[in-house]
Amino acid sequence: MIILAIMAITFKCTCGQSLETDDEHAGKQAKCPRCGSSVTIPSPEIKETVCPSCGKPMEDGAVICMKCGFNKKTGRRLATAGYGSGEASQGEPGVSPILSSFSKSFIFPLQGAALAMVILMPLLRILCAFIPLIGGLIYFALFYSCLIDIMRTAAGGPKFRVEWPDFSDFWDEMLLPALIVFFAALIVVGIPLGVTMSLIGGVSTLSQLSELSDLRVQILPGLAWGSVVGALVAIFCASYFPMTLVVAGIYRAFAASLNPVFLFRSISRIPKEYALAALFVYIVLALPAIINLGLLLIPFGGFLAPMITFYFWAAAASRLGFMVYYNKPRLGW
Repeated sequence: MIILAIMAITFKCTCGQSLETDDEHAGKQAKCPRCGSSVTIPSPEIKETVCPSCGKPMEDGAVICMKCGFNKKTGRRLATAGYGSGEASQGEPGVSPILSSFSKSFIFPLQGAALAMVILMPLLRILCAFIPLIGGLIYFALFYSCLIDIMRTAAGGPKFRVEWPDFSDFWDEMLLPALIVFFAALIVVGIPLGVTMSLIGGVSTLSQLSELSDLRVQILPGLAWGSVVGALVAIFCASYFPMTLVVAGIYRAFAASLNPVFLFRSISRIPKEYALAALFVYIVLALPAIINLGLLLIPFGGFLAPMITFYFWAAAASRLGFMVYYNKPRLGW
């Protein structure tokens, strides 16, 4: 069973008072604030479910079995490329050749439902624009839930093919996973980067002012040091950001995706593989911005921007999924 984050333990004193603490205090004594009695903190209850198809343990709340690809929502296994049985790849995951993993990451989004996602994304964006008020929310959920499904499927092995998200359960299967990944990314990278850019902007503005020289002398050094510290924090957060996406996307563990201790412990188990995957992700995520600028120079080029963005982001999601698949024994999840 995978424990990705610190869990809360809720228990009661003999007097009936409800108490709550973190699971790291299990087995210790706590004092009841109501009656003053000492209470032993119980161990947390760890829920474990079993795949109905292969009988292997599944994380509580998981939809897709990582062993056989069985989808509990649809009641069937994911189809595999070239194999009709839907079974996972032969044997247990092993170390994949680096170049092979990179090439698979670009090919994977062009198979199964993922190819339809890439092609239809511009049209879906236009259609959602005609839906008042909630059109943007629908496109947001669709865009990110499709990326998450690609990452999860890749984490099951390269022979699985991506399926469309379950549209019948918009909240649990589409919007909630998208929100978990979005806010995890916002907290880990967006906020530190935004604060850093604001501080740098403040330094630039003050340095150009000739008046209020006394005020500038007092404030400018603080802003400059703040910019340096902010930049270091942003770089630090960016170093584990790809692992944040993995934990938030595949396992929906929001708290764990923000926990540097857990993330760096996981990274330390596969340092080389993670460094290469992270480099791949950052390069691939930057490519759509460059390509889309060029598309603006041609007629209707802007129409293709969602397609280009989704494809490269899907390639990055595939690479992170493969990183998990080929290193499951070492990650210990």
